[in-house]
Amino acid sequence: MITLGGWWGRRRAAANASSSTPSSTPAVETLETLGVVEGSVDTRCMGGEAADDSVDQTPSADVDASDQVSEALATFKDAALTWAGTGYGKPLVDAAVDALAAGLDSPTLRILAGAPARFADEEATEYGPDTFDELGLAVPEKHSPEAYLELAKLKARRFLAGEGSARSVSIELWQLYQQSDYCAELADFSGLDDWYVMLDDGVIEGETSAVDAAVRESAQRLVDGLPSTGPRLGGAFVGHEPPPPSRESVSRRVLRRIRIVP
Repeated sequence: MITLGGWWGRRRAAANASSSTPSSTPAVETLETLGVVEGSVDTRCMGGEAADDSVDQTPSADVDASDQVSEALATFKDAALTWAGTGYGKPLVDAAVDALAAGLDSPTLRILAGAPARFADEEATEYGPDTFDELGLAVPEKHSPEAYLELAKLKARRFLAGEGSARSVSIELWQLYQQSDYCAELADFSGLDDWYVMLDDGVIEGETSAVDAAVRESAQRLVDGLPSTGPRLGGAFVGHEPPPPSRESVSRRVLRRIRIVP
């Protein structure tokens, strides 16, 4: 039987034996525990001379991250302007998710990014304006004349950058001209789309490229903020009578047929 005194004696003997063996200092033991081998410690951390190897101080990672956030903010603003002019919430919610992934952040942006797809329109209307304020974005009120004008400018910029055809953008901007309650800045696009139709129908003679050039010129003026030259009706085809105004709305055609309006 091992008595308590015998057990204690054995503990003392073991302790004396281990103290007689040289051991590492606590600091070295800590370094060994962390997996740092001898000679790998930078003496600058201990007040010694600087190590030979230098640390790269180039802030390339910070610059790249900043550029990424700036690009994400610009992309999200385009989505916000599209939402203001269309009222469709799903693209704005998707843009919020992409913005968070790119490093952009704000409290309401997180809420917007988590909106269910089936309630995207409602969630965008509720949380969109607060998100824009938090991010410092100037976005017009949804479905306001200013919103239609800003959406038209966005479409014009994209067209000039190579997105879409002149014919398709002429139709889109003519529609926005109507939706904006005939905003003066968009007056150039009243009739441009009709030129394509009249060429197709043989009402007038000319080249489609001439209409394309007129659309591009008007889009450039809109993007540059230059004053509108007014409805462009027939100006590209010298010697022809100006074509009729832009196509009537469906409601006006119906009223005219039942002789309520001339």
